[in-house]
Amino acid sequence: MKYKLSDLLETITDYHANGSYQTLKKKVFLQDQEDYALMVRTTNFENNDFSQSLKFINKDAYEFLNKSKVFPGDILMNKIATPGSVYLMPNLDRPVSLAMNLFLLRINKQKANPVYVYIYLKLNERYVKSFAQGSVTQTITKKAVRDLIVELPKRELQDQIVQIYENFTRKIEINKKTNETLEKIAKTLFKSWFIDFDPVKAKSENLSTGLSDDISNFFPDSFENSELGKIPSTWQIKRITDICEKINDKSHDKREWEEEKLIDLGRMPSNSVSLYSYGKGKELETSICNFQKYDFLFGSIRPYFYKAGIAPFNGVTNTSIFILRSKNKNLREFLYCLASSKSIFEKSVQFSKGTKMPIISWKDFSKFSFLVSDNKVIELFSKINAPIFEKILNNIHENASLEKLRNIILPKLISRQIRISNIEKIIEEVII
Repeated sequence: MKYKLSDLLETITDYHANGSYQTLKKKVFLQDQEDYALMVRTTNFENNDFSQSLKFINKDAYEFLNKSKVFPGDILMNKIATPGSVYLMPNLDRPVSLAMNLFLLRINKQKANPVYVYIYLKLNERYVKSFAQGSVTQTITKKAVRDLIVELPKRELQDQIVQIYENFTRKIEINKKTNETLEKIAKTLFKSWFIDFDPVKAKSENLSTGLSDDISNFFPDSFENSELGKIPSTWQIKRITDICEKINDKSHDKREWEEEKLIDLGRMPSNSVSLYSYGKGKELETSICNFQKYDFLFGSIRPYFYKAGIAPFNGVTNTSIFILRSKNKNLREFLYCLASSKSIFEKSVQFSKGTKMPIISWKDFSKFSFLVSDNKVIELFSKINAPIFEKILNNIHENASLEKLRNIILPKLISRQIRISNIEKIIEEVII
């Protein structure tokens, strides 16, 4: 049956429902530092990132914004910019409040499965966005949202479709969590060996390194004084350009890149080498650079966002991203950890130029240095961590396949083109 969305809503609200502009200005102060409640914004959903570049409010402000508290399973919709874009609030295990420029839609659970309504709206975003108005800045009104038509099957079928959606989503999230853990393992070892010099410290104090003799032998057993302070004996200062080169493989004919996979800064998460999102090259007009699978992409604009990751496929990007390619594939994993390390990002921020859009130049970036004995210890580190980063890339590709499969199956279930009982057959056909 078809329903107006208003018939299914428990509430539709927004930030400004809590008071006048002047009152809100007095009562609510956004903070960059961790505080009581997260102020959820469109950018969190677009980047699928609820851990970095966040805004917070204190408890008093959260309670004042009582009409726009956000709970897991709520549907959020852009009011402006990309009006009609729909998101589902995940469970962040913390208080969450609604930022400006979003509607909060809370579905009456007695009338419909809220997640089903989200799926329906998401699959029909073009229809939703058709109600946006305005020539310069487009907006969608509460009335237009209330008047949206939603077609609902019986509740049993709604719940079954939601279960399928959640099974896909759960597996995708498990892969992402696995990648977070794998990256943390590799970077912990990198910090231990090349920043804290733990094996050298242990040997200098006649303590066990916790490593096998074959590995422990790669590290000296003493420190020496240098202009940088005490460093492992015989270790040298090397530049990042000693192990990688910046790729400038440019395309000049749009026909060469418009169908290529695009990774730009907007699709790169903060503090993660796992790059899941991509677009099409046709989104770009000029300054196109080609990258290859296993290259490392470093965001040179606003490096305080900590955006850098491993290219999971061949594709294109623009000149705001450095394409770093290891001079020796046996050094790749070391490069990944070095170029995404806290010290490299901090140096990039320090040497960035510009106020609104600070950028690190390649001239400065190429001088960044690190300490190491020789390539043997780097190759050893890379060999140990190669399976970790390969697994990370495999999980990225598996997520892409799962999302593709989910996007094929759900519309067919919603439109009744296939039945629940036929899904296994469809999955088999798609995989083959």
